[in-house]
Amino acid sequence: MTEERAEYKTSRDHLRGLVAGATEAEADPGRHHMEEAVLATVAKVKLADPALWQGFAALTWSRSDFAAIAAGIWTCILDAVAVHPDTVRARLPKEGLAVPDAVLSGILDGSKAVDVTVAREYIGTLTAQDKCRRAEAAGLPAQKCHPHALKHSLATHLIAGNVNLALVRQCLGHKAIGSTMKYVAVSDSQATEAAQAALMRLY
Repeated sequence: MTEERAEYKTSRDHLRGLVAGATEAEADPGRHHMEEAVLATVAKVKLADPALWQGFAALTWSRSDFAAIAAGIWTCILDAVAVHPDTVRARLPKEGLAVPDAVLSGILDGSKAVDVTVAREYIGTLTAQDKCRRAEAAGLPAQKCHPHALKHSLATHLIAGNVNLALVRQCLGHKAIGSTMKYVAVSDSQATEAAQAALMRLY
């Protein structure tokens, strides 16, 4: 078995493990839409985009039927068979046998597939939502869990740590350095403290 094939198998086993751990989220149509789009896109492009399938394999699905469909799609891809409702249904884990035909067909008919870059963005959003839910469950206040708050916190800490602004810009995904510069003002108080400390050393 090639190393790449072994990695695929490990991902499939991970997906199957997630079926049992899928959490039924409260009705969140936005999340469900993104999850359906990711499932449909992976079924369509298969292994053509490594970043897509790696993110796909790591997702925590909000519905157990989505988790079962993900495992079925992944198994079809690994078995090199057509991703079709019948072949996916034949490969559903035991926990996923209750997947309604309409849900399975609706995902696999291709109508919900999106551009690969959009699917990757959805995966990033879904992953961030999952991390925020886990942080909230651990007792972190909800307003501190928002992805923008986490991004702001990261930028502030990097700048406070004297990380090169070009690296901070790249880390935050900003196209223009001006977008990153707004975080510099956050640490102006540190500049004041540094100036006062320098003056104290002179006297």
